[in-house]
Amino acid sequence: MSLPVHRSHERSAADRGFAFGRAHAERVENTVGAYRRLFRAACDLGADDVRSAGAQVRETLGRWPDLVEEIAALADGAGQDELELMAINARTELLAGARRPECTFVGGLPRSTAGGRVLMAQNWDWHPDLARSLVLWTVSEPSGGWFTTLTEAGILAKIGLNSRRLGCCLNLLGSVDDGGSTACRCTSCCGCCFSAATR
Repeated sequence: MSLPVHRSHERSAADRGFAFGRAHAERVENTVGAYRRLFRAACDLGADDVRSAGAQVRETLGRWPDLVEEIAALADGAGQDELELMAINARTELLAGARRPECTFVGGLPRSTAGGRVLMAQNWDWHPDLARSLVLWTVSEPSGGWFTTLTEAGILAKIGLNSRRLGCCLNLLGSVDDGGSTACRCTSCCGCCFSAATR
């Protein structure tokens, strides 16, 4: 599978989000359409429920205003509803408890790998309708740093790595004890965490 690559060099989160949204409007539209169907089928969440969840996500992300600005600008650039895209950025919290486990990650430390390096392997085992949304996105920061993420267009970040040698992968294993949304009793792992940690 060949993935589209997007490189961002904009200095502000809002400019970066808008440019990405405009460049990948069709992929973002695919993401939004797929999650509308998934939210309805898995959790019986209609449009008003999703927008209400999006308002909660926006409020929670208020501690990181750049993330809020970036999602809002991405929605604007792609011609999508801001609150719906906010909710989609917390899709794991909204869906995980209502669906079977998804992705798996394995890794190897230097003492156990042939080349003496840290190795990470991540599968992307998710809904086939979202395969058309996948993008490999590299953001270059004004400081000279960078991060690259494999994500669904419209979601700021998912799995990836950065110039600080931080790699982020995930195992989506559900539990009612890990503090997710009350809507579906979900796990608490989402792209927003990685995005906040790397920006």
